[in-house]
Amino acid sequence: TTALSYAYVSSQYDSASLTDSVSHSAGLSETYSATRKDGLSLSSVLSQVRYESGSSTRQINGLVMWNHQVSRLTQFHAGAGIALVQDASPQWLLDLEVNRTYKSGTLQAGYKRNIGSGGGIVAEATLSQEVNVSATRQFLGSLTGNIYGRYGSSSGIQGTSDFHLRGWSGGTGLTYEILSWLKGSLSYSHSEQRSTGAGTIPGTIRSNRVIATLTSVFTPWEPFR
Repeated sequence: TTALSYAYVSSQYDSASLTDSVSHSAGLSETYSATRKDGLSLSSVLSQVRYESGSSTRQINGLVMWNHQVSRLTQFHAGAGIALVQDASPQWLLDLEVNRTYKSGTLQAGYKRNIGSGGGIVAEATLSQEVNVSATRQFLGSLTGNIYGRYGSSSGIQGTSDFHLRGWSGGTGLTYEILSWLKGSLSYSHSEQRSTGAGTIPGTIRSNRVIATLTSVFTPWEPFR
């Protein structure tokens, strides 16, 4: 299976201390079914990010992904590749994830090493690494819970700043099926991050977020049941 993609992202910030940017990216991927339990995908992405200061950066990423069905309930995928970034040394890319399905829930763990665009903090490409774990559990027929945790770091790779960032986040939530076409959810998350380098906000930034949602799913021409 062959897939083509294009993405346009405009990042605008209210704070004068953050850097606006516009990015364009085009991708090509090819997916193969090697065996009944194994799949292979090859992908390449060419992107350009232009910052409000007038500077820009270009990069091309290549990634090979292997998907393996370990057992009926366990899946594993591993990806490796390389990123060629303007005015920076080549960077390795990694994407590892394992998923396990249980009778009443799921468990997932993963690690990613990728290239970012500075997140508004700096006008240069950044190397990002993240470890994450999450779980879901069905307590009752209509009640499902989830919990997750992430730890990550990011640093500049083009030599225009001494930017470094470390942070973690975690959260939990519940989703309840009120009716066959209506679901309600309540979630809480907490995150902390500390950055160093020119142009960064000193100290630790903490965030607490509570989100309540109602989601309706139905076919417009079909009456409510």
